[in-house]
Amino acid sequence: MIPLSVRFALRELRGGVRGFRIFLACLALGVMAIAAASSTAEAFRRGLAAQSREILGGDIAVTAQQRGFSAAERAAFAQAGKVVYSAGARAMAQAPSGDRRLVEIRGVGSGYPLAGTITVQGAASLDQALLPAADGVAGAAVEPALLDRLHLKLGDRFLVGDTPFIARAVLIGEPDRIGRGFALGPRVLTRLEALRATGLIAPGALHAESARIALPSRADPAPAIRRLKAVLHGDGLLIRDRGDAAPGARKLIDRLEYFLGFIGLASLLAGGLGVFGAVQAYLETRKSSIAALKALGAEGALIRNVYLIQIALLAGLGVIIGLGLGAAVPLLLGVFAAGSLPIPALFAVYPLPLAKAALFGLLSAAAFSLEPLARARATPPASLFRRDLGARVGFSLEAVGAILAALGLAALTVVTAPTPVMAGIMIAGVAVSLGLLWGLGRLAVRAAGRLRGRLRGALRLGLANLAGPRSAARSATPAIGLGIALLTAVILIQSSLLGQIRAVAPRTAPAVIFTEIPTGRDAAFDQAVSAVIGPAGPDRYLRFPFVTGRITGLKGRPLDRKTIPQDQRWAYDNDISLSAIGPEPKDAGLTEGAWWPAGYAGPPLVWRPGWPRPGA
Repeated sequence: MIPLSVRFALRELRGGVRGFRIFLACLALGVMAIAAASSTAEAFRRGLAAQSREILGGDIAVTAQQRGFSAAERAAFAQAGKVVYSAGARAMAQAPSGDRRLVEIRGVGSGYPLAGTITVQGAASLDQALLPAADGVAGAAVEPALLDRLHLKLGDRFLVGDTPFIARAVLIGEPDRIGRGFALGPRVLTRLEALRATGLIAPGALHAESARIALPSRADPAPAIRRLKAVLHGDGLLIRDRGDAAPGARKLIDRLEYFLGFIGLASLLAGGLGVFGAVQAYLETRKSSIAALKALGAEGALIRNVYLIQIALLAGLGVIIGLGLGAAVPLLLGVFAAGSLPIPALFAVYPLPLAKAALFGLLSAAAFSLEPLARARATPPASLFRRDLGARVGFSLEAVGAILAALGLAALTVVTAPTPVMAGIMIAGVAVSLGLLWGLGRLAVRAAGRLRGRLRGALRLGLANLAGPRSAARSATPAIGLGIALLTAVILIQSSLLGQIRAVAPRTAPAVIFTEIPTGRDAAFDQAVSAVIGPAGPDRYLRFPFVTGRITGLKGRPLDRKTIPQDQRWAYDNDISLSAIGPEPKDAGLTEGAWWPAGYAGPPLVWRPGWPRPGA
């Protein structure tokens, strides 16, 4: 039977694929979207992996918040390999004209950078740019944004805090910039000794000190990290290796791939309804052939295999077209935008993302095309000669295949998603949406059937066709509705984000923020503020203590990081912000619990419903 079904299938395909053009278009577009998103994300991952040592600034990076390294720690670093120290802080830069700008100032030690190259303009090298002047004023390399904001040119002097610097070079690129994360202002690069002289990295100030280590012969960093942790005991230190050079960028790439891929999957599902309609319409045109074969004694399995082979071949063609287009998108991105991308990328053709997209496409084609085949197989010859392909299909092999393909789609979506729970929620949302839209289509058909008897002319004929047994409303309504819902969701998300940035944030965020007010000078600072803005009431001015620290214990027990899942350690490996305010401020935004009573004196505690109230 199989050779005969193959011969019949190929014979019919020689007549062309006119009936399957919509089938090919729907499948190719969905596969292209998934392949393009996955291939682009893989290019960024490969780029980060290829330059991980440069992004981290070495093989191992150790960071301490709000303190310097002890002598024992420095000795341990020196035993591991070559070490370069750096420190960073935020401060206000001021030009002689009085213009000011918040900057990220960073001091680097000799030997920087350990990996990669730094790019400056206006000086032959970074060492020359950081040379002090004859009167001892330190040199600095600054980003172009600072020169524009403060109306400076190379050779001019400016203040950072109370310390003068000379802008000797324009800072174009730092190899470890991505690994250090987001910056609140333009970057200023100087010598570590010059930064220490500013007092910005004194005890109690908000700063960070880092040590970057280059291992001998670029050895595996894992044993070296284990030795460091055994000596240092991980006391408030964040230790990373080159495999974790830019964790924030990796998470962003994962989320971006997932959401873009989900948009592609949703379009593939919407196109799947087009696949269903295209297969059903094609089988409508082949009714006479099916009837003749059945009248001559062909079994239902032969009918199914003939058209299943055709659909499988054309599905493979649609997937190949989609893979070709999807693989070309990141290559074109590399040609036209490689120089302006903030993250390094290696654009090439990667098999794994294309294989994932192909599997999505084949499963979608199977899930939406098997049910019409079941109807053709189950319809008796007499019904076919009466132009009827509407036989009821019970629990059949085709139904089992369609269900397994749908489950495979859902499982593949969950497995490839960075957050399985979110993937499950999205799948459930799409399933509910398809069910509601399908029900809406059925209601539209019934409503058209009841209204046609009350009308005349062309309107009656249109409603009669809409209410007929071959009405496209049952499949067109879910397809069009899901496509419009997807487009609406994307537009609303974009509008909400832009609204938060343009309207909500400027209205709710404070106009000016001052940090690191020295202890003992708070009263003088309050007077200075009142002299500028007038009476400093709580609706205009709010000052409170602010510190950062790390979670060292939970529920009265010391914290054991080994028991915490890797994707949840960010909350314990990074400093958290702590502030203390006496009376409840205006618009505090409490959603649960109660504010502490004004004038409370005692240990810092957090209260929530079910716990004893303070003082109880």
